[in-house]
Amino acid sequence: MQQHFLCPTHRQWLMDNHLAALNHFNSCIDTAQFYADNGCWNVAIPYYGCAFETAEILLSEPREQHPQSLLKFTHSAISLANAFFRTDRGAEHQRTFELAKARLQAEIEIMPIESPHQPLLLDCYAALDMGLQNSAIFLSEDNMEQSNVKKTRSALH
Repeated sequence: MQQHFLCPTHRQWLMDNHLAALNHFNSCIDTAQFYADNGCWNVAIPYYGCAFETAEILLSEPREQHPQSLLKFTHSAISLANAFFRTDRGAEHQRTFELAKARLQAEIEIMPIESPHQPLLLDCYAALDMGLQNSAIFLSEDNMEQSNVKKTRSALH
């Protein structure tokens, strides 16, 4: 998964410190939500991004925390994608869903089918897939709308 919100030093520190990673995730997601609730989407994005990357670190850790890590990862991916959408950054919106789906696809491939966490993993993957499908629809509708506006402007001149 390509990452760009956490610096390499901070990423390594979080990978080495599970409790710090949990605390960092919670702090980032709460701060991002505060800014999002107040309509400050551009300010929320770095916090959602750090939460998303931290959740990916948590997802890579031992399996006893796997259900919570799956939910944190999926929640932060959807929240980050939504923030990108709210700031008219459609390509990053779509890319977030693609990265998250690819990461969960890797989990699906290594998780035994009989695992009690398999249904949750598949549900999380389905939620990301639905988000990606919806983003494709929204982006194509937006492109069509922009094209129609350009055509109308050209016809008026």
